[in-house]
This record gives sequence, structure tokens and C-alpha cells, in this order.
Amino acid sequence: MKEGSKMSGKTDKILKKMKWAKEELYRSFSKEEGDRIWKAVHVRLEGYLEEYADIPEGERMHTDSRIFPMAAIYLSIKDAAGEEFAFDFIRTKIHRKRRRLLRFLYEEVS
Repeated sequence: MKEGSKMSGKTDKILKKMKWAKEELYRSFSKEEGDRIWKAVHVRLEGYLEEYADIPEGERMHTDSRIFPMAAIYLSIKDAAGEEFAFDFIRTKIHRKRRRLLRFLYEEVS
């Protein structure tokens, strides 16, 4: 996929919403390694979006915003640091994000 293409723009938009994952990635790796992994995430996600472009619109909300980005992140980290590290990264980071969300909701209701 060429830089600046329609699919690349969609990939960028999706990954901007995954800012928390990128920040956690750079906390866990050097800048150089983080850059390399994040580029791999981008390429992998773009491939998923292209390969599965025929998924019905109603399902795309889930695949494009959660399933494909998380798979791209997990598999890119797995390639760089191994399966155990990748699994722990995803599990720990999702748990932190969920705790922050629950804390926010609790404060809003209280």
C-alpha cells in the first residue's frame, strides 16, 4: 500500500485511537525498537483492512476498531519479543486501561 493512500489514511485514523497502546509500547521498548514495532503494527493492520475489506459494515465497527488493531499489536510485539512477552503486554495494558475506565466511571457516578 502506498503512503498517503486511502487505506493508509484509515489505518492512521484507527491507530490514533490506540494512543494508549503506543505509549505503553514506548514504555516497554527503546525508541528505536518501539518505532520498528509500531511500523510493523501499521503495516500489519493495513494488510488486515485490505484483506478483509468485504466484511459487512455492521461488523466493521468491531473488526476495525478492536480486533484487527489488537491482533496487529500482539503479533508485532510477538515477532519482536516473543509470545510470552506479547501476551503479558496485552493482558497487562488492557487491565490498566480497564481500571482507568472503571475509576473514571466511578468518579462520574459518585
